[in-house]
Amino acid sequence: MVDTAVNTQLLDGGNNTTRWTATFGSGAPNPPSGGTTTVANYLFWGNLTGIAANYDEVNNNPPDGQYSYVYDSVVNHEDLYAFAPLSSPPPGIVHCVAVKAYAQKSDSGTRTVSMRTKSGATDSAGSLAGQALGTSFGWLASYFPTDPNSGAAWSATTLNAATSGFKIDS
Repeated sequence: MVDTAVNTQLLDGGNNTTRWTATFGSGAPNPPSGGTTTVANYLFWGNLTGIAANYDEVNNNPPDGQYSYVYDSVVNHEDLYAFAPLSSPPPGIVHCVAVKAYAQKSDSGTRTVSMRTKSGATDSAGSLAGQALGTSFGWLASYFPTDPNSGAAWSATTLNAATSGFKIDS
């Protein structure tokens, strides 16, 4: 063995990052020493496989843009997500629901999308359907002042049951 530094990181259930560094010349020390616990953020990206839900790729705040995204170019494909329920106790009045996406067009030609909300059996594009995508990342939004399923004001119950996402329009 040669004098080598070994660094590993492990994210534990308490959202702490533990970093262990061991430098040795004739063998690893037993027990290991030098570990420290810190709170840190690490960004990992690459081609991910086996993800059961696209939400894992798009729930970053602030958005990661090119490092974490979902891709689709098939017209009429839709990708809707469930969200954590509103805080408890829920608000007495929900004035409006906004669905936003940080998106870009990566292929040739024109591409349009709609930010969607599905409540009950009704799937709606809200205030703005068919938004054109640019060639660099930018924000798109659509607003839902009332529950599209009933036309009435949103309640915490109907909003907690709704899903939102995007649909490829063209």
